Amino acid sequence: MKHRSAALALAVALVLPVAGATVASAATLTHSAAGKSDHDKHSEDAKPGKDKREKVKNVVYAGTVSAVDADAATLTFTVRGGRDKKLRNTSLTLSVPAGATIIRDGQSSTLAEIQAGDRVSVHTRQTTSATVVTRIIARDTTATAPETEPTTPAPTPTA
Repeated sequence: MKHRSAALALAVALVLPVAGATVASAATLTHSAAGKSDHDKHSEDAKPGKDKREKVKNVVYAGTVSAVDADAATLTFTVRGGRDKKLRNTSLTLSVPAGATIIRDGQSSTLAEIQAGDRVSVHTRQTTSATVVTRIIARDTTATAPETEPTTPAPTPTA
């Protein structure tokens, strides 16, 4: 009889913790399923009103300035380089906003100081709806290095 009581006590001890864990697992699953459906409902509500942003690309054009209109704030140049090879050797006119950074020959400059014939690197931000110039770096191609007097070599002594 003692063996039967001990076996029964051992069986009950093994079954009760497993049953308790099963109840706890069922409660967790029910809570998780309810939480998931609430989350899904919240996500679905957020999707229709979600603000979609336009894709922005930074594009750089290189070329030679053909015209500058400081009053209209436009820069016209012949594209010589850049990512879009279809635009090479074509004339491109871009509007330059007041906040654009303009550098000419390493110095801060204005659009009015850029001249026809200058080499430019025009940095833009492009979206599907607009192209905005953010920076222009210009280099005067007519500027030459300061002249120095030619020096004549000293005569070589002969022995």
